[in-house]
Amino acid sequence: KADAVARLPALVGVGEKDFARPAAKRAADALAAAGAKATFREYPGVEHTVVVRAAVADVFALFDRVAGR
Repeated sequence: KADAVARLPALVGVGEKDFARPAAKRAADALAAAGAKATFREYPGVEHTVVVRAAVADVFALFDRVAGR
């Protein structure tokens, strides 16, 4: 399992005003500590209900990177 985590690309995106910000940061830190290629991205001025919209370009950029595009 550790090898699988080490190869896992992960994006943890959270809004600056998101109530889940502390938990998201802990999740990103835990993934990185387990060896995952984790990126933590905080979106300024964004709250929980719109973070997906704010992060969509970064999510697709991650997909493209993983696909080798």
